Amino acid sequence: MTDDKIISLLERMTMALEQQSQIFSPQKTDWQIGKVFVWRAEKNTVSPVTNSSALPLDLLKGIDHNAQILLENTTRFAQGKPANSALLWGS
Repeated sequence: MTDDKIISLLERMTMALEQQSQIFSPQKTDWQIGKVFVWRAEKNTVSPVTNSSALPLDLLKGIDHNAQILLENTTRFAQGKPANSALLWGS
């Protein structure tokens, strides 16, 4: 690959990343206003959930490893770093 092609590719990648960073910026979310949030894909926003019934996490047994992974992933998401989607389910 020639230098010109590499530079062109890097410029396109930079523009794409800049566009993505403008779509959603979790730093603009006030994380202090709630404990539960929901991602609204149609608006590219995170909104607080005002009516939730959370259980103390220590009631859940055998999930320590998965809970740590989810915490690390959520922290990355809140910092605007790459993160995975999470689907939580169960009774």
